[in-house]
Amino acid sequence: MSYGAQFVRTWPDLSAFNRCLVSFATGLCLLLGVVTPIASLIVAFGETTMHPLRKLRESGNPAPAQVSELLAENIGFNSPILVRPIEGREVCDFEIEEGENTMNQTTGQKEAEASTSVKAVDMKLEVTVIPVSDVERAEQFYRKLGWRQDVTPPGSGVFQFTPHGSACSIQFGRNLTSAAPGSAQRTYLIVSDIEAARNALLAAGIEVGEIFHITAEGPVPGPDPERRTYRSRALFSDPDGNSWLLQEITTRLPGRVDSEVTSFASVTDLITALRRAEAAHGEHEKRTGVRDANWADWYAAYMAAEQSGNEIPT
Repeated sequence: MSYGAQFVRTWPDLSAFNRCLVSFATGLCLLLGVVTPIASLIVAFGETTMHPLRKLRESGNPAPAQVSELLAENIGFNSPILVRPIEGREVCDFEIEEGENTMNQTTGQKEAEASTSVKAVDMKLEVTVIPVSDVERAEQFYRKLGWRQDVTPPGSGVFQFTPHGSACSIQFGRNLTSAAPGSAQRTYLIVSDIEAARNALLAAGIEVGEIFHITAEGPVPGPDPERRTYRSRALFSDPDGNSWLLQEITTRLPGRVDSEVTSFASVTDLITALRRAEAAHGEHEKRTGVRDANWADWYAAYMAAEQSGNEIPT
């Protein structure tokens, strides 16, 4: 006889309390019969949709190569996730932080958007502070350099000078910085002709070291034999020992300046650029064997390419 049939036969013999108890037990059995398969489905679905990195994390202690491979394969997984290494562990252990999937936007995407918005903000380097011990002595030195002395608020005790052709200035004065006098070292001053710049400084009574150039073996006396850009340099210092490094730059490395804009900071820069273009154009005419009637176009293309770091015409 089945359990159901036995249950029906014996029902009238049960007390009211027992009948309630049996009803509850029967309902529970029926409920479990339905819920258990559903629960299994939910667990299986959870395992299917679990982030691959979480699966790897819960499987034990993954090797670094496993984590790197899985990151590369699942970089676009449909869930914002942060994988943070735990330092001090010999194994590749990490914590995972999952956030809400809002518009399918990952943390990396948000950071990229923030970076893009910051890039659009103009931030021009305006002034750098030079630590000096005697402001009057420093004022006389920088005047001797021929730098423009800018107006500062009366009574401020601040002095400002701007090198010829520069968009950035220097300042010094009382209580401007806690840095030790003379601690500003090898601040770059870019020139288009290092020999001419050094001679001008010497004529103004400034002590300047000998010109040297950079090689794979280290500094070598004299300018670069081929006058390659960025190579030739010379040093001088102010009375406190703050040093300045002259560096000859004639052609910029790619990406250093806006390739769509060609500009010259001073008449001197423009003159030296024209002279370099003239010399290069002379070599161009020697190679072609004919006079170039469109020399102005060639000059313009050469000067723009030289400044932006693009390929120079030959």
